[in-house]
Amino acid sequence: MHLQGGEDPSGVAEDPRTCLLLFLLLASRGRLLLGFAGTFPRAHVGCIPRTGFTAAGLTPTSPSASICPCLNISNHRVPALVNRRLRRTTNHRRQPRDRVRIIKTSGRNEEKGEERSINNNLVRNNHEKKRGPAYFHNPSSEPLKAITTGQLLDRAAEKWPHKTAIISAHENKTLTFLQAKQQAEQLAACLLKLGLRPGDRLALIGVNTIHWYITMMATAKTGIILVMVNPAYKAKEFHYVLTQVKAKAIITDQTFKTQDYPKLLTEVAPGISSAPHGEPINIPELPELSFIIVASEEKLPCNILYGTSTMYIDICNEVKALLPGNQKLAEACSNIDIVVCGGSMCPPQLAKDISKTFPSCKIQFIYGMTEASPICFANKLEDSFEQRTTTVGYLADNLEVKIVDREGRMVDFGMPGEAWFRSYANFIGYWDNETKTKEAKTIDGWLRSGDLMILREDGYGSVVGRIKDVIIRGGENIFPAEIEDFLVQHPEIIDAQVFGVSNDRLGEEVAVAIKLCDSSTMTESSLQEHCKGKISHFKIPKYVRFVKEYPTTLSGKIKKYVLREMLEEVKEITICLS
Repeated sequence: MHLQGGEDPSGVAEDPRTCLLLFLLLASRGRLLLGFAGTFPRAHVGCIPRTGFTAAGLTPTSPSASICPCLNISNHRVPALVNRRLRRTTNHRRQPRDRVRIIKTSGRNEEKGEERSINNNLVRNNHEKKRGPAYFHNPSSEPLKAITTGQLLDRAAEKWPHKTAIISAHENKTLTFLQAKQQAEQLAACLLKLGLRPGDRLALIGVNTIHWYITMMATAKTGIILVMVNPAYKAKEFHYVLTQVKAKAIITDQTFKTQDYPKLLTEVAPGISSAPHGEPINIPELPELSFIIVASEEKLPCNILYGTSTMYIDICNEVKALLPGNQKLAEACSNIDIVVCGGSMCPPQLAKDISKTFPSCKIQFIYGMTEASPICFANKLEDSFEQRTTTVGYLADNLEVKIVDREGRMVDFGMPGEAWFRSYANFIGYWDNETKTKEAKTIDGWLRSGDLMILREDGYGSVVGRIKDVIIRGGENIFPAEIEDFLVQHPEIIDAQVFGVSNDRLGEEVAVAIKLCDSSTMTESSLQEHCKGKISHFKIPKYVRFVKEYPTTLSGKIKKYVLREMLEEVKEITICLS
């Protein structure tokens, strides 16, 4: 298993199955400092040498030493969180127990309550014959095993003690399965000695390091709940996470890019700087927090990239501008082996740009959500370019998916609807928020994704948009992704984001925010003229705005609601002036 430096293990997420993949993909050993107060870089109780971890009142533990005199950590069981409602089946097409009646959609709204029309060009391979409900189950070739993550590491260490478990290429470090088990147990013993107990929350702020991997394994062995925090967060966001989950301890990197985590944490809780050294923290800003552990690491080049479509659009354009005459950059691009893209659908044109920018790479597209732990669909190695760019891949092992209409009734294969997922990996619920949990999960365990998807009989799916992003113009359902895919084929357009804005007569009108090449002379009228005769008249954007940048989340997803609000404000001002 290889690690690459300078990446965010919590983001590809939207985590790049990602939580489980990243558990083993993103992590590094480095030195850990137990910091409790004072000037953070110097505040520590002890450090972690190669022989093990130390904490307040502890001495380094050698691989052969007793881990804890009062606890056999190897035999410490952590309750397995398994959805016991799932039943294994060998028939992919077998219908779920909660099957409901199927309603075929009509071509046009004729009476109130009927289904709205569906654009035929979005329904791939939709034959006239009835195709059956859009439900698919991938039970995997092996049955699920009732073992915990910690037990899995124990078994690997017993079976392959000297085989490599993890490689951190940027740190030039490796661990065997036995070494990983020993270090995880040493850290686990230290955490228990500090006073953490099963059910306590430990916030992990960091990127690809072996200590990230070891920390995850240590918490799995002790039953401590690991809270993976986005390393791009700022002070206000850190404060929300730490107070929401009532974190008792923090393990954090020293720095990442422009982030200085000790400094940010002192902004979150100024009392940290005045707390005494070598003792548990006791500050009013974070009353539950008792311990802070700081790690440092070195950042070096990598050969695996992962991110969202938006990130790759920016990367490809930046490389294109800098590449002429830059042999060092060309060599670096040719050394990229794998490009992982998630968070949103990757248009075919972007896939071509990625392949051109990184000529030696294999592109891996994934789809999922944090609440599903998180990968639901992923490409196979043998998938064609068409499969990689028009679908989000094949349903992951041991998952069920069904596509439903607004009333929760299954639609046919090839018809768009909301994707619902059910598996052993679905989350239990949002922390301390039962209302949101009930909104996201049904009583029988289905997880509502909020994404519009078309499911094929072969187990491949295509995301056509978000439910809240569908534009309803005069009774026509318009999917922004279809218009966006058309627009980005124009040589002067870098990216296009389509959304709806209010209209008194039609309900909504189509609007688009476009990023152009620097040399472009495109205007609003020339863009609309380009669309005529190529897409339906009601899909041609009425409002066109050219932008330099898009408002995005910390993980790189574009905030369409912000674009919508900005245009609505401009419309109101225009109306007032007129």
